[in-house]
This record gives sequence, structure tokens and C-alpha cells, in this order.
Amino acid sequence: MNDLIQDGLLARYPEILGSLVDGIRCDDGWLDLLDALFDEITRHCMSVGIPLPRARQVKEKNGSLRCYLASKDDFIDGLVQMAEEISGRICEVC
Repeated sequence: MNDLIQDGLLARYPEILGSLVDGIRCDDGWLDLLDALFDEITRHCMSVGIPLPRARQVKEKNGSLRCYLASKDDFIDGLVQMAEEISGRICEVC
């Protein structure tokens, strides 16, 4: 991901993405998808009063998004699964 775009996501979601060692390992085409995913996760955590999960890895694998979060919340897991499924229908590059 373009460093400028990645920095924007890191600035907007520091609690979720701040622990990423390798950064976000996908192209810029999934920016809106990632932004929507992290926004919904943030809203959910605030509404139910749980801490934001930390991302372990965000990357492309076999043409779709993989987002590994340290979360034990079924709703968050469902959001991640939905984003991963949608990513297969969105161009990662553009």
C-alpha cells in the first residue's frame, strides 16, 4: 500500500493498526474497504464498551484480503469475514 495512504489509515485507527510490524500488505484498491471495516469495528466497540482489537496482520492472500485481529467478539469476526469476502470482488490495484 502506498505509504501516504497507509499513514492515513494508521492515523485514523491507531489503536487497531498501531501494532502492525509489517504494515498493510495490499494495494491501494482496498482502501475504502479497509476504512469501512475499521470504522464499523470502532463503532461496534464504542457501542458495546469493549476495547478495540489489535491487528496482527493485514494483507492480500490468493487474491483476497486477510485481516487477522486479536478479537474474541463474534460481531467483529463477522465484519472481518464479510470484508474478506467482498475483497474478492473489488480490484485490489485500482
